[in-house]
Amino acid sequence: MLPRRVFSVLMVLILFSLHSSCTMITKMIAEEPKVSLQNVEISSISWNAIKTILVAEVENPNKFDLGLKNLVFDVSVDGVDVGDGSYGEAFSVPAGEKGTIKIPFNIDSKSALKIAQKFLSGGQNLTARVKGKMVFTTKIGDYEIDFDETKPLVNKKM
Repeated sequence: MLPRRVFSVLMVLILFSLHSSCTMITKMIAEEPKVSLQNVEISSISWNAIKTILVAEVENPNKFDLGLKNLVFDVSVDGVDVGDGSYGEAFSVPAGEKGTIKIPFNIDSKSALKIAQKFLSGGQNLTARVKGKMVFTTKIGDYEIDFDETKPLVNKKM
């Protein structure tokens, strides 16, 4: 009979390998969805924050629906780190279709001031970089996608 400690370690290893196997099986069966950042829109500017909307398109090449489980991301504007965020609201992309997701993101006043300084010193065309990970649920397991894209910052109010 195995000592309790050895048994516990073996169970943890078995569970870990099963979880890893499910992720590998999902990636072998499913085609990778395509995630592309369409826009980074400024929705409002105040003394406290710049409110933006990150607009991304998700293309699902599979024969089954994808449901967003989790999204985490970091944002920088012209090299200035302006924060990170997460999004967990319901979003799904039907089989073989594209879907657009709009993610609200606030840039705090301290970061906004740094961005304004760059803008006033000749950076008329500021760019936003969004880097992160999306996790989708499928009938056969979770599917993780890393993304890293840069787009011009667009002011929809002007």
